[in-house]
Amino acid sequence: GESMIGRGILDGDFVMISPSAPHGEGDVIAARLGDEATVKTLTYRDGTTVLVPANPNEREIEVGPADDFAVLGVVCGIFRPYF
Repeated sequence: GESMIGRGILDGDFVMISPSAPHGEGDVIAARLGDEATVKTLTYRDGTTVLVPANPNEREIEVGPADDFAVLGVVCGIFRPYF
């Protein structure tokens, strides 16, 4: 999608993640929400986990305690194929 175009991650890019790297405030992460995967900037607001896109046209995702959520890893690189 286009949610991270402001960070140079474009639709069709391959995102490399480090599943063992510790994640924290401000990191770009890959996360699972239910059956879907997403790449967003991780932040915390008033004790709530918030996934922030790098595109003003996209909405933030607030993750609640009842949500099926997991951090898959910290984004450590991207690969953009030329085809």
